[in-house]
Amino acid sequence: MSDNIFDSYVINVTLITEEGVEGDWIFPSEVFAASGNNPIPVDGPVRFSGKVYRAGDSIFLDGSVTGGIRLACSRCLADMTLHVEGDVTAVYMPKDAFTETGDDVELSAEDMDLQFFEGDELSLFEPVRDCVALLIPIQPLCKEECKGLCSICGKDLNKSECACEPPSGDHRFAILSKLK
Repeated sequence: MSDNIFDSYVINVTLITEEGVEGDWIFPSEVFAASGNNPIPVDGPVRFSGKVYRAGDSIFLDGSVTGGIRLACSRCLADMTLHVEGDVTAVYMPKDAFTETGDDVELSAEDMDLQFFEGDELSLFEPVRDCVALLIPIQPLCKEECKGLCSICGKDLNKSECACEPPSGDHRFAILSKLK
């Protein structure tokens, strides 16, 4: 273990005081691409600015994250970069505090936000990654007034109109007309 309070994205918890330490961390896009089964398509580095402080055995992390995410518009499928900003809060507790008795421990709803660490190190990456993942919209739009694609010919209606005739009636019930 290094004598530096911060060694990359791993923090030496023995050097964290109650007053805490403020810092800025830059996470390169490669760490998000290599983050398990669900890589996050960040566009460039993600910045985290915050404070790490101690209260008893617990370590608290508060700060904000900013960065860009590469997405496809849900209407026209155009590639886009969405700028995201969000708050990150995490509480770290030593893992052995819950496993000393050997008994099962029931966690309350407030405990579900807990992160655990072993030894003298904890990683900042997991809460930052989780925050960025939660900032991804379900239906991203390149612009609010995006017209999308023509449902018949597939032309991008943002670039030009198409000559397709809109279908008459409700096409979802067209199969029922064949039942007669």
